[in-house]
Amino acid sequence: MAAIRSRRAIVLTTIAALVVVTIVLAPMGTVGTCVDAASGYGESFCRTDLVSLVGIPSNLFLWLIPFLAVIGAGWGMARMHGRRPAP
Repeated sequence: MAAIRSRRAIVLTTIAALVVVTIVLAPMGTVGTCVDAASGYGESFCRTDLVSLVGIPSNLFLWLIPFLAVIGAGWGMARMHGRRPAP
């Protein structure tokens, strides 16, 4: 894997990773399911689930934790890039 050589490249890579995490995991829509029971009163139910843009069942925390992890990794890499080794 090629080393990232500039702080600008680190920032752009972090932004690209945030976009991917958002598309794959951010809850952007809902899917509803209703089931009608043929026998008995009160056995029917409806349910609504949050899904991402690619259709993966999601929730706020499933998206927020990786989002913050990518920000933390990008910040750490940018900060380490600015340090010079001691002589």
